[in-house]
Amino acid sequence: MIGMKGFSGLFLLCLFSVSIMAQQQSYVLKGTVTDSTLEGSLVYVNALDPENLAISRKIDSTVVRDGQFFVNGQMDKTQFRLFYVVDKVNRRVIQGAYIPDVPQVEMTVDSTALVSGSKMNTDLQAVLLRQNNLLNQIKLLQSEAQEAQMNQSLTEADMDSLESKYNTYTGDLSSLVMDYAKDNMQNESGEFFFIAYAALLNPDQLKSLYALARPSFREADGIEAIMEERVWIVETTAVGSQLRDIELPAPNGKADKISNYRGKVLLVDFWASWCGPCMKEAPLLVELYKAYRDKGFEIIGISFDEDRDRWLSTILSKNLDWIHMSDLKGWDSAAAHRYGIKRIPQNFLLGKDGKII
Repeated sequence: MIGMKGFSGLFLLCLFSVSIMAQQQSYVLKGTVTDSTLEGSLVYVNALDPENLAISRKIDSTVVRDGQFFVNGQMDKTQFRLFYVVDKVNRRVIQGAYIPDVPQVEMTVDSTALVSGSKMNTDLQAVLLRQNNLLNQIKLLQSEAQEAQMNQSLTEADMDSLESKYNTYTGDLSSLVMDYAKDNMQNESGEFFFIAYAALLNPDQLKSLYALARPSFREADGIEAIMEERVWIVETTAVGSQLRDIELPAPNGKADKISNYRGKVLLVDFWASWCGPCMKEAPLLVELYKAYRDKGFEIIGISFDEDRDRWLSTILSKNLDWIHMSDLKGWDSAAAHRYGIKRIPQNFLLGKDGKII
């Protein structure tokens, strides 16, 4: 006879077992292939790499036999799968995506692939179809523009028309991505669209999706890089914004930072001794500095040099008598990454409050 304590233990054990089974419930991807030329084709299933969400890695493969194929895996509505049917006869790859959120996901493959079996997959397929249509329209516009340029028949009116259509299609694509991703940032399908279309979305759109994302996604290195380049750098280098501070070694080896000179009008100048245009600009900066240094004006030169001796000798020989900083890492400088500097010379003019003028 089992006492109450024993019964409670068995009951909890059963609940635990049911919980484990639910977590490990499997699914099957059932593919029906209606194009007979695809018989014997390889089918690959890829998952997003958790270490780098911008790429995917093969996790399974199978072969089309008798017009069908099957793939098994663990069911998880937060996961996102890419699949590829390799048609060696017609030298093409039929690709698509699905979410393993139900025990059976169904796919029909001919010249394209259509996935069904759940609302999540139906919604995903609708977005992918609309996405492909818009991308095809954009490709047609690009081909039309290239052909007209080759034939030297591209008029200003043609350019205006093409640009208007391009803006319409990219705007529609941006809205499509936003509408889907904002409802799916707690799973990999939304995260996939975030990464794939980061360059198309504006800073406000990226910030709103980022706020909805899982902590693990927000903390990933690749995502930090996207937000740095597409949002934080843009926001902190725009006119009227507060320039983000940075601490770098001065020529004497001691750490210095831009905020140490707040209260003056600052010209933060990015340069290098090996940069020809920078050297041509140097005499103009020398004259500017002489004229305004006693009127609350200061220059901070942030160098992208790597050779310390060359950096210091150039400062002396060119009479660059202002504040200097450099970590001597060239284009890998912390300043290049923080401020999105892609070319030099480049500069920011700051008011006494540290805001960009």
